[in-house]
Amino acid sequence: MEESPSPKNFGTWAGGMEQSLIVHDLPAILERWKIFKLARCAASNQLFDIMETPLIPSVISNCSTENYPEKGYRTPEKDRGSGMHPTRRTILSGYTNESTKNIAGETSIVTSFSELNIEEPPRTSIPSSSGEALTAFAQLLMVCRQSAPATLADVFSAYCKLDSIVKLGEGTYGEAYRAGSTVCKVVPFDGDSLVNGETQKKSEEVLEEALLCLTLNNLRTDQGDKGKDHSCDGFIETKDFWVCKGPYDPSLISAWEDWDSKHESENDHPKDFSNDQHYIIFVQADGGRDLEKFALLDYNEARSLLLQVTASLAVAESACEFEHRDLHWGNILLARDEMSNKDHTMSITLQGKRIRARTFGLTISIIDFTLSRINTGNAILFLDLSEDPDLFKGPKGDKQAETYRKMKQITKECWEGSFPKTNVVWLIYLVDIVLQKKYEACNSTDERELRSFKKRLSSCGSARDCLADPIFRDLLLEEENVRPSAMPPL
Repeated sequence: MEESPSPKNFGTWAGGMEQSLIVHDLPAILERWKIFKLARCAASNQLFDIMETPLIPSVISNCSTENYPEKGYRTPEKDRGSGMHPTRRTILSGYTNESTKNIAGETSIVTSFSELNIEEPPRTSIPSSSGEALTAFAQLLMVCRQSAPATLADVFSAYCKLDSIVKLGEGTYGEAYRAGSTVCKVVPFDGDSLVNGETQKKSEEVLEEALLCLTLNNLRTDQGDKGKDHSCDGFIETKDFWVCKGPYDPSLISAWEDWDSKHESENDHPKDFSNDQHYIIFVQADGGRDLEKFALLDYNEARSLLLQVTASLAVAESACEFEHRDLHWGNILLARDEMSNKDHTMSITLQGKRIRARTFGLTISIIDFTLSRINTGNAILFLDLSEDPDLFKGPKGDKQAETYRKMKQITKECWEGSFPKTNVVWLIYLVDIVLQKKYEACNSTDERELRSFKKRLSSCGSARDCLADPIFRDLLLEEENVRPSAMPPL
């Protein structure tokens, strides 16, 4: 499990009072972060590529999206890395190298911040900087509304009793724990020691992953302007972020060892972390069980899964050029409403058109945006996968490995570019997984429909194109009058 599920409403045990929902001022956070990047780039001489790019579309890549042959595949276990991991890169929008020099030379960071009129109250007061650009770590503390790191015990005790913590899963870079009605993903960063054979993430990478999560949060139907042109709830809700420091807490070590005794962890024992170790905690909602462990019941549930993933990708693709780039069966969580009434719907907004979709009681949440590419409006965040050649060396015929290789063909390793076709190849992978899992009531007619759908997907250029497929036609309803819906024009 690359990242684990989490529950919906969260409370706190601190002082016995319920914790209110945290609202992050995303535009202000992005502006602070952009100023930091510009100042750092000017100071470090080409540390980052900075290009003048429009809001959307962003990078126009020289790489074409030529067709590639289909191959059979099977989903592999994730291999251990070589001690290195690809670096998350950034292209800032609207600034050339010359404008970088001007901003760094003429504007102090303090003056720039004072002009942002940030209304987001900190948890505790943040010391003002003395005219110097804030470090990535200081920026991360600001996103978390902290003046200094907390301890792991302090954070977890805000959500549950420490002896009730349960480990849910693990990934190469961290562990996921249930804490009350939330799931907390704990990722060590900025340390010198290897973690599970990999170098630890740096503050800058963690900060940018937080910005990516906030950008996707902004698409949620309960976030921001109700009249926005794009909205969906298909991405896991990130409720909060915390920076922590210190050794691994005994309560987490106990939960880790309980899980290890049942599942034989592939990760290093966390007791070895030092007193100076930093962690970022992503506090997330509960999306249910991952697709690898979830049993679909029938054809309608299979279509609901495919529709919800496709619709979510289509909305994010259109709103912020989002590409997941790692949508294997461990990164899709599912939950089922066990009530007998299955006449459930979900709501999305795509290009200003509100649409309802039948779900048959199934709800999906897409997780783990480590490899993802997104245009926040201020910058393009992406992971340079060319720095991880082992990602593309999986066994021939392996579904997941073949999908990575297809992405490489599509992008021609221009990973900064917008290539929505990468979302399509993961949808093709997902159809294969549904066919492989063979839900309980699967028959030859269902298989034939799914295989035909997979064949049609190969001619699509984006998730938006896939959403117009006939397999979804009777599931999509216009919200205003609840009649079968046509897709907004391209």
